[in-house]
Amino acid sequence: MEYNHIALLLTEDCNARCKMCCDSRGTVKGHTLTIDELNTILRNIKDYTSIETIGITGGEPMLYPELVEYIFNYDYGRKLDFTIKTNGFWGDNIYSSSKFLNKYKDIIINISFSYDEFHKEFINLDNIKNIIDLCITYKINTDIVGCFLNDGMKPGDVLDELGNHAYLTKFLYQPVVNTGSAKKFDDSSFIKLLDTNKHEIKCLFTVLKTIH
Repeated sequence: MEYNHIALLLTEDCNARCKMCCDSRGTVKGHTLTIDELNTILRNIKDYTSIETIGITGGEPMLYPELVEYIFNYDYGRKLDFTIKTNGFWGDNIYSSSKFLNKYKDIIINISFSYDEFHKEFINLDNIKNIIDLCITYKINTDIVGCFLNDGMKPGDVLDELGNHAYLTKFLYQPVVNTGSAKKFDDSSFIKLLDTNKHEIKCLFTVLKTIH
């Protein structure tokens, strides 16, 4: 079995402290990959020639745009595509966001935003809307992923807040998983689609595609 998509966790740092985060460190400061560590990882990706796409995630990877660009510009010996998982905080500066996206529009194939009642506490939705508008211009796909409990904000509430931007991006939603920081929620709050006695519950950063 060979993988053609790999997720690279660039940093554990985040500018938000979401109550449902699957990371259970209890802090928003953690390890960020050094250049030496990155070089080791990227060299292995270069050698593993079946890999076609690198998904950059965190934490919040766009806290370190210079490292994101380092990943983009590494010599892999072949063309690779990239995705970014982000909360979109950087959309508050339209000029720098536009400059970044225009520079890398040919290799960024998707930007996935996290937004729900937990991220809402820290992220202005207008910042995400700004990036979506720019991605329309630069022909970059986007989606918004939200996590939900039985009580509180519903998926439809996010669509209402998006307004017309709901037509410009994909919207994906999932139940909060009883892991990490979310273990603090009352059991009755969870939308139980999985039987925790039968299924292994873990944080899913990305879906790995396989070549058979």
